[in-house]
Amino acid sequence: MKNFWLILFVVGILSTAIVSALPTVQEVKINGDVFQSGDHLVVERGDTLNIKIKLQASQPENNIEADAAILGYEYSDHESLSDSTHVFDLDANDTVYKTLTVTVPDKVEKDYYDLRIRVGTRTESAFEGLYRLHIVEQRHYVVIKDIVLSPENEVKSGRSLLAIVRVKNMGEKDEEGIKIKVSIPDLGISGSEYIDELKAGESTSSEEIYLRIPACVKTGDYEVKAAIEYDEGYEESTAFTLVHIVEEETCQPKPTPETINEQTIIMVGAVAQEVKKGGPGTVYPITIKNAGTSAQTYTIDTKGADDWATLQISPSNVFILQPGDIKSVYIYLSPKETVAEGEHMFTITVTSAGQEKDIPVSATVSGKLAPVSWANFKKGLEIGLIVLVVLLVILGLIIAFNRLGGKEEKEEENQTYY
Repeated sequence: MKNFWLILFVVGILSTAIVSALPTVQEVKINGDVFQSGDHLVVERGDTLNIKIKLQASQPENNIEADAAILGYEYSDHESLSDSTHVFDLDANDTVYKTLTVTVPDKVEKDYYDLRIRVGTRTESAFEGLYRLHIVEQRHYVVIKDIVLSPENEVKSGRSLLAIVRVKNMGEKDEEGIKIKVSIPDLGISGSEYIDELKAGESTSSEEIYLRIPACVKTGDYEVKAAIEYDEGYEESTAFTLVHIVEEETCQPKPTPETINEQTIIMVGAVAQEVKKGGPGTVYPITIKNAGTSAQTYTIDTKGADDWATLQISPSNVFILQPGDIKSVYIYLSPKETVAEGEHMFTITVTSAGQEKDIPVSATVSGKLAPVSWANFKKGLEIGLIVLVVLLVILGLIIAFNRLGGKEEKEEENQTYY
């Protein structure tokens, strides 16, 4: 019996030593306020708990970890209600502050929960402190549950995009006059809709909100923003999704303004064009504006096209512009018969006051004229000769029939009846 009590005494001493080896939790602050024993801290759905723990070590300890967790949430496997520190070491009499963050989800049930703060190492028992929370709903709290777009996957520029916003009243109070606004900030377009009334705990969807995508928007993913205002406009909530916009095939690249200097602005039309051999050719329009305060002389020239194309500048490649004047010049290009099909580059050069601006442009040559051969020419002559012979035969028959008919009429007139 004495041995039993001796063993129990030794185990108790060892257990006390093990526990005392852990850092002591001196203080816990939640959102800046010290949690006192017996408190029931009121927390609203959607709140974020900033937890600060003061730890003090009585002796050296390695591989310490602290965490905070709220248990009992229905969807904790999808939304974690916990946070933990990185592993750290402490020497005897060291004091350290560790910060943890736990966010209370919107869907958590109203009830009492324990915030569990644990401090432990790789082995042996861990310290666990319980801090009672009373999770309640906010008085006014409407959230955006979903944004549904039509078409769902992508929309072409210049077309319509319809949006439906699903909202839920997570607050205590019924809400009236909820304004829903859907926008694509990068495109500067938006549309709005109102929900007259939404009772506490209920969900509803807005009417279709119409958005017109501008023409020739570049292909890419654009952010769609849904925002709601409620409680007389004092509360708001936002959510985002993406829409993929595809540029229309008919959109032409917009001309980019070029400059020689501060006094000249140059606008070039389509810098990449298609042209067929033997066809009418193509035109590269250039518009020049004299933005200076004095008259300027301009010269337009081309480089790199003499070997494969014929170029003509109209009305003239040299002209003078008064301040504020604008003039358009046209460069006509016609590919030579010997040019290879494919893309060919050349340069348009604008010169003024000794300064030059080179503008690279291109022409994609396609198409080929049918070669004229002697066989084809001979065949054409033969077909033409056959047609001519047929026409002569028909003409001869017509003349013969006309003569025969005239002779018969004359004989009838000369006959005498008794």
